[in-house]
Amino acid sequence: MPSHFYTAGFLCALFLAASVGCGEKPRAQHISAKLSVISYAQARTRFTAGMEKNLNFPVLEIFNGDGSLIYRNQDEIRNAGALEHVLASISTLPPLQHAPRLADILDTVPEFKPHEQEVLSHHKPVVLSVDMEGCGACRIQASWLEEERDRLLRQSIDVLEIHVSAPSL
Repeated sequence: MPSHFYTAGFLCALFLAASVGCGEKPRAQHISAKLSVISYAQARTRFTAGMEKNLNFPVLEIFNGDGSLIYRNQDEIRNAGALEHVLASISTLPPLQHAPRLADILDTVPEFKPHEQEVLSHHKPVVLSVDMEGCGACRIQASWLEEERDRLLRQSIDVLEIHVSAPSL
């Protein structure tokens, strides 16, 4: 066979590998949503099937690659320390019982909905942080999450944030 066929074949294979990404991990995303406290309460009621009666802030939730909730806590100091531990042992942690699924949250929050299929199809861990404006504990969690965000994204962990506006009196 003439050598130009080999060259053409090699170039096609090279182009295909470059366009596919040579096994490169899908790029992680940082998606932020702003909701009023009423909108957040309604959304939370929908994706928890009404099982939660109180709203607490801040909240940190970590979902495994299957979209199952494996960590949920409202203590900003504990969350900072737990983030590393939970992510290191993510494959061995069992899903929390009667917990919302990531798909339900993505489907319910308007800013997340356009990204739902992409986030779910990558089967990557997802960190969800919920905070409320004017909440001191929320500022602490938002601060350490901001410091960790780039590292999480480099590790192919999606970071979702819901910022809840305080009710006006």
